[in-house]
Amino acid sequence: MAKPIRWFERAADALKARIARKRSKAGLPLEDAASAMPDLRGKQILMGFWHNWAPNPGGDGYQRGEFAELQLTDVPTPYNVVAVAFMKGHGIPTFKPYALSDDAFRQQVGVLNAQGRAVLISLGGADAEIEFAEGDEQAFALELVRLVETYGFDGLDIDLEQSAIKAGANAVVIPQALKLVREHYAGLGKHFIISMAPEFP
Repeated sequence: MAKPIRWFERAADALKARIARKRSKAGLPLEDAASAMPDLRGKQILMGFWHNWAPNPGGDGYQRGEFAELQLTDVPTPYNVVAVAFMKGHGIPTFKPYALSDDAFRQQVGVLNAQGRAVLISLGGADAEIEFAEGDEQAFALELVRLVETYGFDGLDIDLEQSAIKAGANAVVIPQALKLVREHYAGLGKHFIISMAPEFP
């Protein structure tokens, strides 16, 4: 495993350097409030989901409930962990803010981080068809690093549901990718948070 880890570290560093050059070229700071990863170990957690899509007038989900459209910064302060729903897509899943620029979204993450609150990207959701193939570990891990460096996410929430739980190589790829990512940030003195929805085995 030592060789893949060394390859991943080199690839992650190169990816982070490209993102830093892009931010520098745009006149953006390389370090900001979203660069921090709040360490919530030993603290009581109240976690909620923030929806990255517009409310559906007919409701969403199994019960067709409706949610209020909030800015990330409007999430009530008692929630000290906010999971952004969702990272999804075929192949290697990804994320893009639906109504904000990348920089505006990162600024909102930074506001929560400055308050000691963590913002996670949530993988999956009820209608997501997440299915990794064998060998996707490093590509998935690098996409997580890209999302952390671009948006300031502090970890990953695993929200695989129904058939996605056992689909493809999910049970192998996800843990191995998360090990790479967590060890990478631990080497920088940061704590990458991992949470799981109860339906995940």
